[in-house]
Amino acid sequence: MPASVDELRRRAEEAARIESAYRTEARDRLAALEQARIAAYRRIELVGALSCAVAAGEERATAVDAGVTALCELTGWAPDNDAYEEVRGRMAGVADQAWLAAQPGEVLGDVVQAFAEFEAWYAERFKAAFTSLMARDVPSFSPVVDF
Repeated sequence: MPASVDELRRRAEEAARIESAYRTEARDRLAALEQARIAAYRRIELVGALSCAVAAGEERATAVDAGVTALCELTGWAPDNDAYEEVRGRMAGVADQAWLAAQPGEVLGDVVQAFAEFEAWYAERFKAAFTSLMARDVPSFSPVVDF
């Protein structure tokens, strides 16, 4: 082959390598963005359920307990788990902030900050995202056709 064809082949192969690297980078970035979105919507569900459970209680202690119980039920934490009481104790701080936020005339509780701190503690303690406990299988669309 002439040197000019070899040079063009080298350039084409380099372009293919660059394209492949970009596709890998884009795929990885898209996957990270998808996980961030999923976690954000799970946080909405968790904090919403917590806030509703807490708002239903009149006494602070029972409201906080109801909120913690709601979070435990949503995420599968049960008394048979060795760390159950530890997790409940940490969740109580978030539930207490939700209770404060629901009280008229009280200093507003910062539920979002408390939940973020809880999530950071949970990730450090269990090496997993708290929101991952809500993982659900997404049903796939399978059309059913009767003939």
